[in-house]
Amino acid sequence: GMKKVMSLFQKKYNEKFASDAFVAYDSVSILLQAMEKSQSIDPKKVAVAFEQLTAENSFNTLFGPGRMGGVKRYGVNRVLVRPIPITKIDQGKQQFMGFFKPVVP
Repeated sequence: GMKKVMSLFQKKYNEKFASDAFVAYDSVSILLQAMEKSQSIDPKKVAVAFEQLTAENSFNTLFGPGRMGGVKRYGVNRVLVRPIPITKIDQGKQQFMGFFKPVVP
């Protein structure tokens, strides 16, 4: 998914893609997925949908499958849990190490 978004951006704007934009893209994408699940744009109904999307693979994100979590720490399941890309910088060279899957209860 990341490669597709980068390619579309570069084609449309003819400039280098800022990788931080993935986070913004994913935020809007998961909101849309919760709206689709709730069949509503009503904030209360969408919030209920977020609370229910706690199973593995509840969301599709650019980083891989995600879900909502956070009830033990914050009292609500509204924290997006998704793989996090890890990059190592060694002697000025970037090396993609893979994705870290966080544990959020």
